[in-house]
Amino acid sequence: MAIIPTPATQADIQSVWQHWGLPLVTMRGVYWPEDVEGFALKADGKLIGLVTWAHSGEWAEIVSIDAFERGKGYGRLLLTAAENELAQHGVTQLSVITSNDNLPAVGFYQKLGFRLRRVHLDAMDRVREHKPHIPATGLGGLPLIDMWELEKPIGY
Repeated sequence: MAIIPTPATQADIQSVWQHWGLPLVTMRGVYWPEDVEGFALKADGKLIGLVTWAHSGEWAEIVSIDAFERGKGYGRLLLTAAENELAQHGVTQLSVITSNDNLPAVGFYQKLGFRLRRVHLDAMDRVREHKPHIPATGLGGLPLIDMWELEKPIGY
């Protein structure tokens, strides 16, 4: 049976985002589940992936992307579905932000055509204003300080 992205429900988004802690904070916004749209991937009724976004005019931001089984192409499937949906709504520029410690995510995005556009120095301080529990160190023991913004043109 093929796994196909379907519109995410608020319950889908809420269940995944609780893992990250609410709200989700980027350089462009502070997001609650009702602020975004998205796609979910489900297998046998179980949520196995989710992508969410916010958009305005020709610009959109991927707010979250989660694939609960790595290496199966679910992240790529979700991101591609999001890009296609956003392009249908006139979006031409897609961005995503990740913390400086998340090197696997940076590689994932680069493989899909995203390029590093901005480094938001000390941006994790802004995130900690909403989520003071975020630790000082992240993946691989790297200091969790900055946010990296990657962008990709879509819809051409």
